[in-house]
Amino acid sequence: MLQGKPKSSGSSGTEESKAKVGEQLQSVPCIDTDSLLMLEYYLLTKFCPSGVYIVPHYEDHITSTDTVWDGVIFVKAGPYKHGKFWFFICFPEDYPKSWPRVQFHSLVYHPLVNPQDGSLDLRVPRWCCYVG
Repeated sequence: MLQGKPKSSGSSGTEESKAKVGEQLQSVPCIDTDSLLMLEYYLLTKFCPSGVYIVPHYEDHITSTDTVWDGVIFVKAGPYKHGKFWFFICFPEDYPKSWPRVQFHSLVYHPLVNPQDGSLDLRVPRWCCYVG
């Protein structure tokens, strides 16, 4: 279903590839949540920013009906150089109609991260799901 590989020269090729994948997703008439999550994971392996690593959680289906991915951000430059920020992404059963929950295990100082529980505020005006 996915065609082509992202161009390695410059960011315009990557943006072009992301747009192409988005168009292909919109043309999919119906896709179940597990297949969509597999596709999302595949896209993350191709387009994830440098220093960000995400893996499916080992025991997610044992402890919950939600799908959980674990992640870490390794900061390589700037004021947080050598920083490691651990987080998890929890996809609800009705994903993509509801957005995932992202929560940091590490202390993160960012305006969109709640300092009490480490949750990232994903309530953006243009939340978009490609399947209906």
